[in-house]
Amino acid sequence: EARELFAKIPQKVRDKLLSVDYSQAEARCPQNLPIGKLMAEAVSKLA
Repeated sequence: EARELFAKIPQKVRDKLLSVDYSQAEARCPQNLPIGKLMAEAVSKLA
């Protein structure tokens, strides 16, 4: 189901997911998650 939902996101938006600077989100994340790395991993797995 996740792949189906991801496929519904416009390609232009999906492409931007890999070029966004997530450093501000990472700096504010209370769990110190590597958001940029996780987003890249998610895009790779769901594509």
